Amino acid sequence: MASTKHRNLFTTFLPLVSRLACLPSCCGHVCLVILVFLVSFQATNGQKPGNFKWDRSPKICSPIPAKYNNADAVLIKHQVTRYINYENGKYRYRESVKQRIKLITPAGVRQYTRIKTPLKEDAKIKMLDARTIKQSGEILHLTPKHIKTVNTTKVSTYREGAYCLFAIPGVEPGDEIETILTYDSENVHAGDVFFFHKELPTLAAIFKIETASKMDIALKEYHGLKEPIVTYRWETKEFCWTLNDLPALGDDQNAIPGLELPHLAYELDFRKLFEPVLITSQETWIDVLEHIHRKELQAKIRKPKLLTTLLNEIYNSQSGDTPIQQFQRFHEFVNREMTIRQISDQETAESMDYFLSIRQTDPVNLLRMYKYVFNDLEIPYFFAAGRERLDGPLDIEFPSALQIGQLLFVVLNKNGMAKLITPKTIDQTIPWQVIPSRLEGTKLFLYNPLDKQQLTTLEIPISPAQKNKMVHSYSIDLGSQDQQKDWKVVADYHGNTRSKLGIFNESCPNKKLKESRVRKNIEDNYFDAKLKQLKISTPADEKVQLEYVLQNVNAVNPLANDLWEISLKEMIVHDLPKIDTDRWLDYYPSNTYTDERNYELSFGQNIRMQGVEQKTWTKTTSYCTYKLTIEPTDQSIRIKSQFVLNTDRIPATDFHQLAEIEDMIHELSFIKLLIKSKNSIK
Repeated sequence: MASTKHRNLFTTFLPLVSRLACLPSCCGHVCLVILVFLVSFQATNGQKPGNFKWDRSPKICSPIPAKYNNADAVLIKHQVTRYINYENGKYRYRESVKQRIKLITPAGVRQYTRIKTPLKEDAKIKMLDARTIKQSGEILHLTPKHIKTVNTTKVSTYREGAYCLFAIPGVEPGDEIETILTYDSENVHAGDVFFFHKELPTLAAIFKIETASKMDIALKEYHGLKEPIVTYRWETKEFCWTLNDLPALGDDQNAIPGLELPHLAYELDFRKLFEPVLITSQETWIDVLEHIHRKELQAKIRKPKLLTTLLNEIYNSQSGDTPIQQFQRFHEFVNREMTIRQISDQETAESMDYFLSIRQTDPVNLLRMYKYVFNDLEIPYFFAAGRERLDGPLDIEFPSALQIGQLLFVVLNKNGMAKLITPKTIDQTIPWQVIPSRLEGTKLFLYNPLDKQQLTTLEIPISPAQKNKMVHSYSIDLGSQDQQKDWKVVADYHGNTRSKLGIFNESCPNKKLKESRVRKNIEDNYFDAKLKQLKISTPADEKVQLEYVLQNVNAVNPLANDLWEISLKEMIVHDLPKIDTDRWLDYYPSNTYTDERNYELSFGQNIRMQGVEQKTWTKTTSYCTYKLTIEPTDQSIRIKSQFVLNTDRIPATDFHQLAEIEDMIHELSFIKLLIKSKNSIK
């Protein structure tokens, strides 16, 4: 693999972070498949459709296999062609996606005929066209009036932009549509992982790569994918793979396609196209990590005095700290004070002290800072490459920076135990020595800068459900005279369940924004409840605690002064995996966890409960457990509802067990307890 002026850390390991081109389960509607590759590019405005020379007499209404009769739509053909070359001193990358879809139901027509094309900065759309093939044989072509360019001024935390929007005209159930999108880019395309399955059933999926004849390309096929048909032309060669009759991915959330589906990994070798001075051979994983560590993470320093002073203020805030404790101060400073964002082109040449002084930087420069501070404090470390669990494992037999989804550091304590140190990114903030939940159940590749001859692997276990515990404790005093009864809630999020709050994994220093998002998160879990008070605290690195007061929770209905009806419908609501018994890919939860909800309802007088004889319900499967307990006391009712997911994988054939748990919780939610005051019972 070569290093060119176009190559940097973003064009090596970061493409997999987006997972747009790699994991089909992350794509939206299938029409967007032809457009999703543009999210990192920008098209020039003013592109007009109608330039493509379609077949004048296309085949009308292709026959669909009977097994797909219940589908809303079927992909008759989906073809992706990528052309990569280096001509006359200029890099050239062109991608073309052509597909034909049969719309079967009105829902399919609504869902797959509106197309949104993001417009980005460094690619030009060369071809954008579509047509409708009616059952009658009539052909309707896309015209410029069907395309609308939207220049949005809406700014989110990290991105803004514009897009083209068009609807393919005149489509009815039974018709077919054809679309084509081709664009050019000057960004180096170093390689990819390509999957053939799509959201819809696909009768023919074709993938082609065309390169210069003298350009080397490393290929690896997985899970039964056959070797390509190779065609040699005058100065180019073409690789072509074809798969037929592929079932739809459907809504198989939390699948790992790389473990089950046929797919392709490839990487281009530019060494024969560039001068030797630009060449860096990377033929092993040690080569890959050594190149990133030594060259891509070379720190830019212009004002060593300013830099030294600033760093000393950060990690020498307490006297007597060991070097590791000093580094911890730096890590905590970054998590607390710095915002991680994409930097502008003008900032790419800035040095480390610039980013520290403005308290903002990007993921790559932050890695450079961590490397610099490790060396400055003379702390031995490993440089580690990982890949999120749901992206599939790193392939040790196919060394490529394109596989890497996350870079981090590992240090050994005095007992030789490995401790992970993960720099903050745009979408996650990891406390000191906390293992990112996305890396649980994966294997890291470790590179030692002091011993460049050996690659070390580190397996990260799945943390137990008892560690990842989410506990909501509710209490209400129904004996008070206050007509507006308030629920007092204490919610503890331990371990990986902090990700349920979302905002606590984001690089967002704005405390008001965090609080507003937490408020919305809480209120969205109830029908009519309103948040009255909120307190957020983080008493420990692996715990976030919320204390709040809720009004208008429709769980207790006073029927009279001494008579209450309690409904479990809004009380036993749990964060269950998405249930889809039709899935055919195995289910891999993001993490194991315990979701517990405890209620204490105090009445201030002796009571008697009616409505149910049974007090405990339990269901245990091979992968999860649910238990509901109702415990009456003299003057209160205690209700405990607990769901535990204790596995890192559920085979698709057993996924129905989750549905059984869901059905049980649904049935129990209809329970209504009648509570009477003993004073009213004669």
